[in-house]
Amino acid sequence: QEPSAAISWLGPLVKEDSGTLDVLPVTSLCEVLFASQRAMLEAALARGASVRLAIASAAAHGARSGGGDERLAAFLQNVMLPSSPSYRAGASHTLLLFFVRKMAAPRTHDRATASSCLSSLLLSTEQRARPAAFAAAPPPDGDGDGNGGGGGGGGGG
Repeated sequence: QEPSAAISWLGPLVKEDSGTLDVLPVTSLCEVLFASQRAMLEAALARGASVRLAIASAAAHGARSGGGDERLAAFLQNVMLPSSPSYRAGASHTLLLFFVRKMAAPRTHDRATASSCLSSLLLSTEQRARPAAFAAAPPPDGDGDGNGGGGGGGGGG
């Protein structure tokens, strides 16, 4: 029996009760997020969308859902950040291992869903971990003009 089928009751519980996030293992939370995103992907494919469009649609729907998937994704991001009160030692390894294994699945939809979930979790985590001062700073190229080098107009002779 597939893990997602064995814990099909867990998805609604996680989405309805935020207290379950603190007590469930990271692997179970990853499975809930993965199953939810895969269901949205398959629904979009059933409506005739291309795989690429279906992935984008599932990701957008998950972000708009306001409660379940968005709250779960934010929690999973926080368990990976040492500065977060929700931080769990080893959570990053567990999360990465879960999604990398799913990306090795024989089904294209599973691979696409895992890749989309992992990308969104890691990109958002990077943005949240980066201090605002560094996010707004221009890239270091020497003179700040964006041209990658020093000085002015260089002249003739």
